[in-house]
Amino acid sequence: MPYRQPLKLKKKYENNSNVIDKETNEITTVSSDYLKELLFENPELLEEYEKEEDTINQEVIIKYLKILNEQGQQ
Repeated sequence: MPYRQPLKLKKKYENNSNVIDKETNEITTVSSDYLKELLFENPELLEEYEKEEDTINQEVIIKYLKILNEQGQQ
């Protein structure tokens, strides 16, 4: 079998998370761009998110979704 060069990815792909709206049961895929839209009304939290080393990391996205969820319950 001939040697094949490994593929080079030109784009870094995001790890997306899904959230469910409890009122409408609508499922939404949350990317880093969508999360920024959600954080727009909270400039301090948005700034903190943008300082994260890897803003497309699923764990980071979930961390901020949890914070938003907790703030919405207060």
